[in-house]
Amino acid sequence: MTYLIPIFTILISFVFYWNQNRKKTIGGSMAISKLFWLDYTLMTWFFLPVYFYSKGFESQAFDILYILSASMWIRGLVELFMLYVTKNWTPPIGITHNILTLVLVLTAMYFTIIESKVHLIFALSLVLSLILETYYAVAFYKIVKEKTTGDEAIWFASKENPAFKKVLKVTVVGNIFSYLGLIFFIFG
Repeated sequence: MTYLIPIFTILISFVFYWNQNRKKTIGGSMAISKLFWLDYTLMTWFFLPVYFYSKGFESQAFDILYILSASMWIRGLVELFMLYVTKNWTPPIGITHNILTLVLVLTAMYFTIIESKVHLIFALSLVLSLILETYYAVAFYKIVKEKTTGDEAIWFASKENPAFKKVLKVTVVGNIFSYLGLIFFIFG
């Protein structure tokens, strides 16, 4: 059953990517590396934790994952409303949330004894994913400034814009390490 979640998130990510790049919807076009990042975050921060929780998976690493996931579900719902309804989302909102979530995750790790090497590596990969997400948001904000609001908002780094070249290269490397942590956790 666990294998259905990656298939599900890959389908969601690809459909979203296709819509962004083919239909020219609000938010702008999206680079392929950002498609893989979206897939990773949907899988790791949203859907796998719900699955694990529903199956009663418990350990220190799962508790850390559940804290991160709860924070991201709250953010996701609020951010979707801000993006598509009020159209007033700005990167500092996400950056602030990332930092607060990172503090929550690091605090949970501090008070947790993680005896399994697999779970420790996964917990560290979650920290890395939050650091990467924060870097992406800061770099994106430096490039687009306040152009993330209104009907002509830009929300995604595209390969067509040369200003995103460095961010997209970092995203490729970040994707590799993030997916390795996830794969090691699932199959380790």
